[in-house]
Amino acid sequence: IKFDPYENPDDLWKVTDSLGHSIIESFHREMVIMPTHIMAAVIMVYRTGISRDALAERFGWLRDQLMRRGCRVDPIEGSNEDIVQHCRPLLKTLFTEKRNIIEVEIVKGNTNIHVMQLGMYRNGILHTLQREGIVAITLAS
Repeated sequence: IKFDPYENPDDLWKVTDSLGHSIIESFHREMVIMPTHIMAAVIMVYRTGISRDALAERFGWLRDQLMRRGCRVDPIEGSNEDIVQHCRPLLKTLFTEKRNIIEVEIVKGNTNIHVMQLGMYRNGILHTLQREGIVAITLAS
């Protein structure tokens, strides 16, 4: 049997599938993860609230984990606390801060809008977790 992607739809599928995976993987290798992506991901995990100190600590831990995986993380200079302080104005409409506790802001009558917006920021790191996601889905099924 001859491989012929021009005449055989199964062969064409094999070529396009392989090419598509190669292109997506090259995109993922070139993506730069911004500090706002990391901060949004941490806030999303702790929706009921996280202290500023814990946010800076978890931010640093997640950034280090991403860098260990070979991800390109925007190299902003400064301590974790400084970087979190730098990101706060960019995300300030999406969370509230009371007595040093940061939590997702709930808008009356529209409870998910800020969660969805933070999710869009967080999506910048999801490609780094695809293997764990596949394992988690497999174990859950």
